[in-house]
Amino acid sequence: MKRTTRLLSLLLSLSLLLSFALVPVSATDTAVTPHTGSATYQNPLYPDVTPLVDPDEALASAEAGLNNALTAQSKLDTTFVSIQKAAEQMRDYMTGRSASFVLNVYAPNYVNDVRSLIVDTLMPMAYSEELSTGITTGDYLKWSWANTGFDWKTYSNGNITIYFDFYYYTTASQEDWLIRNVNDIVNWLDLWKVSDYYKYLGIYQYVTDHVDYDFDGLNTIYDDDPYNDDYEIFTAYAALGKGKAVCQGYATLYYAMCRAMGLPVRVITSDDHAWNIVKLGSKYWYNVDSTWDGQESSYSTLNYFLKGYSNFEASHPPEDEYLTSAFKSAYPISYYDYTPVDSDYQPVCQFRDVSPSSPYYYAIQDVADRGLFNGYNKYTFQPNGTMTRAMLVTVLWRMAGQPDVSQNTGFSDVPTGRYYSKAVAWAAQTGITNGYADGQFKPDRLLNRQQLSTFLYRYANHFGYSTAAYNDLSDYSDVDTIDDFAVDAMHWSVGAGIVNGYGNGTLRPTGNATRGQMAAMVSRFLSYYGL
Repeated sequence: MKRTTRLLSLLLSLSLLLSFALVPVSATDTAVTPHTGSATYQNPLYPDVTPLVDPDEALASAEAGLNNALTAQSKLDTTFVSIQKAAEQMRDYMTGRSASFVLNVYAPNYVNDVRSLIVDTLMPMAYSEELSTGITTGDYLKWSWANTGFDWKTYSNGNITIYFDFYYYTTASQEDWLIRNVNDIVNWLDLWKVSDYYKYLGIYQYVTDHVDYDFDGLNTIYDDDPYNDDYEIFTAYAALGKGKAVCQGYATLYYAMCRAMGLPVRVITSDDHAWNIVKLGSKYWYNVDSTWDGQESSYSTLNYFLKGYSNFEASHPPEDEYLTSAFKSAYPISYYDYTPVDSDYQPVCQFRDVSPSSPYYYAIQDVADRGLFNGYNKYTFQPNGTMTRAMLVTVLWRMAGQPDVSQNTGFSDVPTGRYYSKAVAWAAQTGITNGYADGQFKPDRLLNRQQLSTFLYRYANHFGYSTAAYNDLSDYSDVDTIDDFAVDAMHWSVGAGIVNGYGNGTLRPTGNATRGQMAAMVSRFLSYYGL
């Protein structure tokens, strides 16, 4: 009897828990009564500028958009349970210059204060540095829009459907043009192998030399036509494309160019001005004002470059959001101006994630200079990332001079037209790879250290290089874990100094080879044979 009573009690408790659980459902569920609301919001960064579109017009458009969207179920299939995920989607919409879009958010704590959810949480998160993914997100995105109207419906189940009408200072095509040209310019500047000091300086001098302050454009903003088309002056697009802008254009262009090189950078504002801060060294940030230096007679003038706050803040008092303890902790501004140190004058590895203390520092730069390895981009190598079989044969093919061969590899899992197709075909024809017994190459399979040694060993033999170097491997405790196919290659690679063991007396032949390890082994291989 006691056992039955206990069971009934547990079932009742479980039923109650389930009844109180809030599970996201479709925002269009007719069983749930919706409540509506609407608002407009001007970008607070432009308090003295007339909104790009009349707020009443923006609001009417948002209300109509929501009603239309609610009839299109396909637009409402995704409900974001995570506010961050919703913000990421909003970021992507804004970056792509989507004028109108719908967000479904499961946010029961905000059903009675949707405006706060939008203005105080979603929007700041969308253009936060933490969620920044490219050169036109983060602070750049923060400055890119003029005003918005939004309409919403809340449901008692905690779902909120929001329709946005956004008005931007640039179009999607203008942003595409800007991204292409910023990347082209930073490549043309060719600052990849100089110190961060010279990277910041080179970009700074480009901006100050190529952009003039648009005094005439600024005057038209305050003429008798409140909703004119002259707002491009606030943008990096105008700064780069037309060579004229106001301080926001200078600051966002400098921001985008720094981001294109992987450099830490922020946009900072006072009541009526914008500039940047950049990071040099392991701790401190410094002020740079390309707008003010850009007005000097010589582009080489550096009165406002890498300044501490001791003298700079008198003419550039930051707004309150940059004076909080949280901001100062995340971005400590140096009291003193920056003074170059000896290391600033030395060449560096182009990849920002490869520090001079890395054991692969020189090897990675060596293979990159030879054009054998590409980074994930111009400034990121990911030395701890893993290597695939396709990546390796591509490197070997480049070492061989990229001989032109048929892309017909004979492997069922290597179609033509892939970046590695010719490389695999060449490796198969030369006997550097035999593939697997099932007729596959398995291009995406991770590469281990003994496989890498074997590929290099076969490469050396194919080109007639001596493979007489030998180490009996008796000093390594895990020598018995070497597979039969790799025994000769491991004896040779260790004997030639191409493969090194670990400090604990192991070789780890079956351990996955990292990109840094492979770069080191390839660099040692080339050095060993005088190539």
